[in-house]
Amino acid sequence: MKIIILAIGGGANNVFDSVIATGIEGCELILVNTDADALFERELTGHFKRLLIGQTLTWGLGSGADPDVGKKSAEVDINHFKIILKGANLVIIVASMGGGTGSGASSVIARLTRKLGVRTIAVISMPYGFEGYKCNNIAKQQADLLTWMVEDIYIFKYELMLNTLGHHVTLLEAFESLNNQILDKVNNIVDYVRKGISL
Repeated sequence: MKIIILAIGGGANNVFDSVIATGIEGCELILVNTDADALFERELTGHFKRLLIGQTLTWGLGSGADPDVGKKSAEVDINHFKIILKGANLVIIVASMGGGTGSGASSVIARLTRKLGVRTIAVISMPYGFEGYKCNNIAKQQADLLTWMVEDIYIFKYELMLNTLGHHVTLLEAFESLNNQILDKVNNIVDYVRKGISL
């Protein structure tokens, strides 16, 4: 079984920092970004691949937290995704909603996997309330859109998790905790699918 994990955008890229040296067994991990510096600062280990999208639009400088730029970046490089997804049995899209690349590109890729008939599961995170109306509105719109395009979706909310952890934790600790939870969920999905267990 060919399982592809697409970590789309800076937030999702960060989730997998702890495993890029070893990879995730039985999966092809691909970090996708519009920000060349953020993408290529990670040393290539042979256990993951990197895909810089939208170079003709962003010059590798990122999406500027604009989901429309993220969307167009995925669209102009859609042929790269078609090649990557060839022969895939399952695609797991991991993205952080509220910014540009993860928010905008995820639905483009999900639409492609749907067209190709590839089972797709999304694992996404939602921003804190204090990150502002614009960020949270983008996150909600894009999450709602993505929900209609994938077979299953798992949504992690920073706000709820922070309440669970308690307000004594720092933001860095909260981000690390959420990243670990997302990584655990991805690992569980992979394990269940490979064992033929229904999610």
